[in-house]
Amino acid sequence: MMSVAIEHGLDKEKAAEIVRSRGYSLQESPETPCETSVDEPDQDLVESRKHLFDVISATISRDIGTGFIKSTKTTNGDTQVRERVVIEQIRDIMTRMGIAFTEAGSQQSKDFRNVGGIGLDIEVKKTDSSTIYFNDTCPNKNIWYVILFTGKEYKLTPEKNIPPQILYVNGEDFVRDSPWIEDYVREITWLKDKYARGEGKKSLTGIMEVYPRPTFKANISGFLTK
Repeated sequence: MMSVAIEHGLDKEKAAEIVRSRGYSLQESPETPCETSVDEPDQDLVESRKHLFDVISATISRDIGTGFIKSTKTTNGDTQVRERVVIEQIRDIMTRMGIAFTEAGSQQSKDFRNVGGIGLDIEVKKTDSSTIYFNDTCPNKNIWYVILFTGKEYKLTPEKNIPPQILYVNGEDFVRDSPWIEDYVREITWLKDKYARGEGKKSLTGIMEVYPRPTFKANISGFLTK
């Protein structure tokens, strides 16, 4: 399991030094086109992405405290607003670190793309429960997740309380124990091809249209520190 709630951090100078020493792009470098995931990146690239993600994670853990995490708890159904606040905070941290990145459009997956110019893709999630939603993007090894969990308190059994925390998880950790996901994706793709696009859609009669859209979600209880 590659998830970790990092408690330590790096000062800004040390983080920038590591970023430069590993050859990652800083903001003064020309922006490179966003590259989405590569199916089978070489091992050196995989290690470089993991190392950069660890550096960013440590800095996030240093700069984001429990008070901020609690403040992002959803009230009056404003989940997207609170998650946007989290994304802005992480954007500010990476900007201060001098790391180059591009941002996804609204409601698109992978909030930060091609981070450091090495194809590192980071998705930010905020949750008040043990469930996180990936919407229609299936987690995979090429996406790294920063998850803010706002904590859970049990009034009658406080010994069960779960503190607010930040998780850093590689997408592969979500699907490793669910090999059936691949079959599900194939079935959904087949339905899209038959009813929602291409020749399959053209062959349908009438004025009705459909589009199969999966909703991926995961229970993160096993990643949380109690």
